[in-house]
Amino acid sequence: MRVVAGVIEHEGLLLACRRAKHKSLSGFWEFPGGKVEHGESDQEALARELEEELGVQVEVGNFICKSTSDASGTEIEMFTYLCKLNSLAPTSSSDHDKLVWVSRSSLADLEWPPLDIPVVEVLIANPS
Repeated sequence: MRVVAGVIEHEGLLLACRRAKHKSLSGFWEFPGGKVEHGESDQEALARELEEELGVQVEVGNFICKSTSDASGTEIEMFTYLCKLNSLAPTSSSDHDKLVWVSRSSLADLEWPPLDIPVVEVLIANPS
């Protein structure tokens, strides 16, 4: 399964979203995103997912990295992109119970699921 995630950067900070209790991996922090639908590009899927989840419009920028994980026998490939807000910052989410803006150096203080750990490592290793 192909999914996309967005690292939304705003005023030098990055958006981390905590998965709500009704979601799998609840309590873990993640970068928002979702499934790529048939016929969509990664960029189209990510813009759609971020608008659905967070109510924001973004400009999808540079590719950060690809990560993979096996979830109950299904291989998930996640493609993560840097995103710039083209709207007001989000205040709530349909899939998350908490949103926080953190510095790159503070990313390691949060508990991330396996798919997001490689993204966090890239972001910490490349501070700009």
